[in-house]
Amino acid sequence: MSINEYTIETLVPQEVYTDRQDHIDYFYNAALKAINRRTMSTVLLGQRRMGKTEIFKRVVNRLFYNQSSDQDNLLIPVFYQFSDEYISREEFAIKYVDNFLRWFAAFRLKDRSLLYKPQGALYGRFDYERIERFTDYYGEELSLKAAKYYGAFIHPEMASIISDRCGGNPFYITAVLRQAAKQKKSINNEKDLNKILAIDISSGFIWMELSDQVSRWIERINEYGVTKWILYLAAIEEGNEIDLKRIQNELKIQDSIDISISKIKEIMVKLARGDLIEYSMFGTKFVKINDPILNEFLKVWGEIEVAKFNRLEIEERTIRQFEKQKKQFHEYKGYLAEVYMIQILWNSQNKKLSKDFFHAKNDINIPDRFLYIDQRHRQFMGKNIEVDIYASSGTEIWMAESKWHKTPIGVNVVNHMLKQKEIVLDREGDELSQLTLWLFSYSGVTKDAEQLMKENDILWSSKKELNQLLEFVGLRKLPEFDANTTLSAGDRNVN
Repeated sequence: MSINEYTIETLVPQEVYTDRQDHIDYFYNAALKAINRRTMSTVLLGQRRMGKTEIFKRVVNRLFYNQSSDQDNLLIPVFYQFSDEYISREEFAIKYVDNFLRWFAAFRLKDRSLLYKPQGALYGRFDYERIERFTDYYGEELSLKAAKYYGAFIHPEMASIISDRCGGNPFYITAVLRQAAKQKKSINNEKDLNKILAIDISSGFIWMELSDQVSRWIERINEYGVTKWILYLAAIEEGNEIDLKRIQNELKIQDSIDISISKIKEIMVKLARGDLIEYSMFGTKFVKINDPILNEFLKVWGEIEVAKFNRLEIEERTIRQFEKQKKQFHEYKGYLAEVYMIQILWNSQNKKLSKDFFHAKNDINIPDRFLYIDQRHRQFMGKNIEVDIYASSGTEIWMAESKWHKTPIGVNVVNHMLKQKEIVLDREGDELSQLTLWLFSYSGVTKDAEQLMKENDILWSSKKELNQLLEFVGLRKLPEFDANTTLSAGDRNVN
């Protein structure tokens, strides 16, 4: 199928679309298997704005054009999208049948002009596939693609930082780069990024998308007339867990509303269904959603739309607050290398890697499946106890450090890694079958450090070996830049 052929127009330009091919292939193949009844109905689970609809549009387009309408075994794609407004069962039945007949005729005749507002529905028992946030490796790739496509100017070191600050959400990442292009501002450091984020959250692309989503959802569930206040008061909670008693008291103070905890809880459950907060179904615990941008937006939205503060004053205050935020990343290049190392571990699951990549005695077996890979992992409270990368398969653990220094790394770093190893062994005891330490040092290691690592079976890779490893597992090499690399507003050549 040509990328210009489609039955449903996609929103994301092909030049920008990143890292969802596995999901597209999964649903395309599942659809074809349904011809012989070898597929269950399947739902794609994930937070809003992660790209679920884009995936299904691409699957439907592929099914429409990759099958001949006169072949014996085929699957007719039907796409139905529920509207946000309430409709009766009778209205739904009419719309669905009308939609189905149009898709049937359009596919048989290969005439997409017969389609309008394509939509789709599934019923019954479901299998499921999860869609997660981008890893920062693919978030970096999207950042660079979007910067090039929209004409934004970013320092190469900032691409993965943008992904991290946006929670790996493709919509937020793209919105930030579009806003940078609109403002004609470079993103060369965290201060630049903070200002762009503040502008977009308070008045830009993110504001427009999220305010529309929040308004439509509240309109559906606002039977008690206090949903806006409850959402705003939840957003300004100081901690992560939301205190319902505090919300009850604040409603009395702010709007003279006396409402029971059970009613507040009922509204909070409905807000959770709209992906605005999170709710534990087996308890009474409500927490802020794992979406850093949405949480910041809800505070700004509440001050403007609920508390009725002056919009311009709130925009100005938001920009000032964001610009004052402390640096979260003290070594951009080191963080970038961590991002690439993490993606190597994901891509290498259940593989054997050559010892030459790691200066090791024997080839290295990567666990069959990592349960999670944590970045900037803290073993416990205190100083100098952070681990750059902590990956667990349950019975096997990998701990890794990343150092992008101009000079070779010495024994201090190795001793730090050995200390971290002791902590894990003391904590996990006999539960572990394997604990692997891995060091990346851009400029290599000293002779003393190399000897200490040999004695303790610590793996290590310099820039040369890491690039070879990246190429072996099908990933990009480390970007080429030195400590003095900068991008000015006039430099459009972001690759």
